[in-house]
Amino acid sequence: MFARARTSGCLALLLVGCTVIGGVDEFRDEVEDKDCPGQPCEGPLCPEETCPSDDPDGSTGIGGQGPSADPDEVPEGWIGPVKHNVSTTEPTCTAPYSLLIAVGHTSVSALPADCSTCSCESSGCAATLSFWQGMDDCQDGCAGSRTLTPSTCVDVGTVPSCPSDHPKYSATAVTVTAPDCAPSSQQPELPEVTWTTVSTVCLATDADASSGRCIARAGDVECPVSFPARAVLYRTIVDTRGCTECGCTPGSCAGTVELYDGNGCGVGQKKASVAVPFADGCQTIGGNPRALYTPDSSADCIPIPSTPTGGVTLRDPYTVCCG
Repeated sequence: MFARARTSGCLALLLVGCTVIGGVDEFRDEVEDKDCPGQPCEGPLCPEETCPSDDPDGSTGIGGQGPSADPDEVPEGWIGPVKHNVSTTEPTCTAPYSLLIAVGHTSVSALPADCSTCSCESSGCAATLSFWQGMDDCQDGCAGSRTLTPSTCVDVGTVPSCPSDHPKYSATAVTVTAPDCAPSSQQPELPEVTWTTVSTVCLATDADASSGRCIARAGDVECPVSFPARAVLYRTIVDTRGCTECGCTPGSCAGTVELYDGNGCGVGQKKASVAVPFADGCQTIGGNPRALYTPDSSADCIPIPSTPTGGVTLRDPYTVCCG
């Protein structure tokens, strides 16, 4: 039995015990590796080997580091070393940074929604003619009324209770009724969302990445002091683009009423043309009254256009910090 000390680099081993096998001297390590307390030295003469670990090749990045990251340099909760790639198209992970851990974007371009044209279904305007049957002074005789359908020559007719010896007619007022309006449904189209840049974060998978000086973690967080260069990418979007609903404003149903004395509403039979609505008037019609109501073109339901709403926002941040 003998003992000897062997120093190789910073590794110092104390070897005791010697056996002779087949005439060849071989040494067996029977003491602990002084650089790795609590672990036996391995190999015939304990060459310069690293201490065993749960992740001997460092390939998993578990515990906040990749294959060659110094545990003292990768803060708790971070992973590294990583490489942050930015391009106009999606970059790929290449050795020694071969493991893709995040894909995202730093900015987004999204045009507003394209709103469909709004329209209105209308029950139509209506007008009511108030008149006198009797004398043409709007005082003596019998009061009556008729509903006027737009663009239709209406026979004013007679008042059933009025004596037949009252053959003349006079118009005293015209009131209008606004239509019921039903707006069309909105059918927006959403332009495609485009990205200004695409980012990937790739984790080192072998020891050739020893020069890596970037770390990463999920969330929008501040960088450690030793890794001051900060970039945040976003992995998802929320698209809330749309349009307000279509609406309608009932028109005024303003227009004109033409009064005729004859069996039709011919040009030669016109007695008067009055703007409606009107009240407290007295317009002589004649003995064979007809009325033609023509609303203005803008008097019916007026569509209320839709306007774009919402937008595209970036979500699910991921932070990369480099030293």
